[in-house]
Amino acid sequence: MIGILSIYGLIYYTDFGRALRAMADDRAVATAQGLRPAILFPAAFALATGLAGLTGALVTPILSLAPHIGDPVLATSFLIVILGGLGSVGGATVAAFIVGMAEAFSAVYLGGSKGALALFVLVLVMLVVKPSGLFGHRVRGA
Repeated sequence: MIGILSIYGLIYYTDFGRALRAMADDRAVATAQGLRPAILFPAAFALATGLAGLTGALVTPILSLAPHIGDPVLATSFLIVILGGLGSVGGATVAAFIVGMAEAFSAVYLGGSKGALALFVLVLVMLVVKPSGLFGHRVRGA
C-alpha cells in the first residue's frame, strides 16, 4: 500500500509527475514547453523498472521460484489495468481490490478453473458497459 501511495503522490503532486503526464499526453507540446524527453524517458523507464523489481520482491515469497513465475501475475495485472482504465492509478487500485475479491469468492464458490473464467467474464462485461474502465477517461479519436 505504501508503494501505491508513493507512486500516486509522485505522479500527481510533484513537478516530475506533471512532466511525465505532459509527455504522455502530447510529446510535441511538452517539448515546446521546455521539457526534455532525453531525461524524462529514461527516468520513466527507471521508475517502471523499480516497480517491476518491487513486484518481483513481493510476489516471490508467495509463489515458488521458476522461469515462468510471472505469467499468472502478468495476466491478472493486465486485466486489472483494463478494468481500472488506462492511465488511472486510482482505477487500477480499485480494480485490484475488485479482482482480488472476485478471485477469492469465485475460487471458493465456483472452483479453481471456473474462478478464472468468472474474472474474464467480469472484465468482458465491464468493457461492454464502460469501455474506458472504472476511472478511465474518454480518449479523443484520431
